Amino acid sequence: CFRLSSVSLASCLAASLIACGGGDDGDGGTTPTGEHYKFVVDGANVPSSNTEVNMYGLDLDGDLPDGDSNVDNQLGSVLAFLGSQGFDAGEAVTEAINDGSIAILADLQTPSFSSAAGAGLQIRLGDSATIMPTPCDTAMPPVCGAHLMGTGMFTLAAGSPTDAIVTGSIVSGVFNGGPGKLALQIALTGAPININLIGAKARLSGMSADAITTGIVAGAIPKTEVDTMLIPAVATQINGLVQSDCTPPLTPPACGCADGSGARLAIQLLDKAPVDCMVTGQEILENEALSAFFAADVTIEGTPALSLGLGVSAVKATF
Repeated sequence: CFRLSSVSLASCLAASLIACGGGDDGDGGTTPTGEHYKFVVDGANVPSSNTEVNMYGLDLDGDLPDGDSNVDNQLGSVLAFLGSQGFDAGEAVTEAINDGSIAILADLQTPSFSSAAGAGLQIRLGDSATIMPTPCDTAMPPVCGAHLMGTGMFTLAAGSPTDAIVTGSIVSGVFNGGPGKLALQIALTGAPININLIGAKARLSGMSADAITTGIVAGAIPKTEVDTMLIPAVATQINGLVQSDCTPPLTPPACGCADGSGARLAIQLLDKAPVDCMVTGQEILENEALSAFFAADVTIEGTPALSLGLGVSAVKATF
């Protein structure tokens, strides 16, 4: 869940959304049983350092041919790199969740939160226009997050996936599910962008009928989707930011953008010479500092893909 703002370029590039680790990440063929518990994601952590790349990633390909037992979180590494350059996605993530721009809904089916042979996590997407209560009040500045208090009511968005699910088991209060498919929604400054994760896995703990306190959701975005959908969308959002935040005429090299602003930093980092005050998807993919990060790092069912892992928490919801 990322939103591009003048103080957070990292969230935009994450939308385009390493070290040893591994273990049993669930059984994708398990049949869930029990009651359905419904939640809305109220917090998401994206990596801002190499430590967090590993903390919020999972091993996606350790049991696949040519795989390894390392934590996979390649797009998380993009965020970590940008964090080292002074870009912080945390503020944008929190804003997008709190103001209801995106609503990621979770349905956890299980007979028990402590031990279950068959449990399942399904992700759905909510319609941000119909959230109750209204996420933000009318004060200036507004206070948001009213829908994240355990009483939020949501309707499913048109096109919300019906097959975004991972199944597995709960052992000693920890759910390990996958591989399977999961969906996420990325909010920039414009319309939300849906992404589909393949080879997805999830690890949840601190589960109850009222909340999921700690979780990791990870999976791989097919490289073709990254190149043809996410990266061009990121470029569009960056250019929209330049148009709205910078003062015409947009003349190189500053392009009318204030020093230290997100738009100025984007131009400095991504607009290749000759600078024309616009960023293209190709410029992002060919950026010397970022190009290696956008190379496929996993192959899932024969599909080259880029891995992504996020830390999440959720509270009770109705949908």
